[in-house]
Amino acid sequence: LSMLALSLMLWAVRVHGAAVAASTFPDARCDSELSDSPYRLALVNRSYTPRGSLTCFNFFGVACEQPESQCCNADLDTLELPVPLSCRSAIVGLSFTGTEWGIAWSRAIVLERRQNLRLTGLSLKPASVNGASVCFELAEPCPTMDEFCWPQNSVCQFALFNSHPRDCCPIVAGRIP
Repeated sequence: LSMLALSLMLWAVRVHGAAVAASTFPDARCDSELSDSPYRLALVNRSYTPRGSLTCFNFFGVACEQPESQCCNADLDTLELPVPLSCRSAIVGLSFTGTEWGIAWSRAIVLERRQNLRLTGLSLKPASVNGASVCFELAEPCPTMDEFCWPQNSVCQFALFNSHPRDCCPIVAGRIP
């Protein structure tokens, strides 16, 4: 329980300042304030494999700090994370709640040397989010999550998009220990 509590603390806050590079991520016009969202992510497992690593995160629901926000009752359809262009080939497996999941990519953001990995069709609601999980299996050239997450400073950022009109995109960020 204490490890889970620590994990929740690490991932339940938005990282400000130098820890997250100035960028255009999440590359959309949307509400990225975490306080407007009922969704969070918690790092729950990081293990090493013969090829690299397996890192899993659990989704969980929270009461919105801004309950009047349109995003407070939004669904969760897409998870995006920025990945260095040089790491695109590192993802060898992706699962959502125990099911192998397809990988989609945004267009390359060449000036920032990154591209966004997208998990779409998650179909989560605030009442049903607890227990959902996402796991990343990584290999060379970026075999760990702290290398795989752009800008490779041991901080991962995830944008959590709603479905149509995709106007909610809270950013959950935290250090990978």
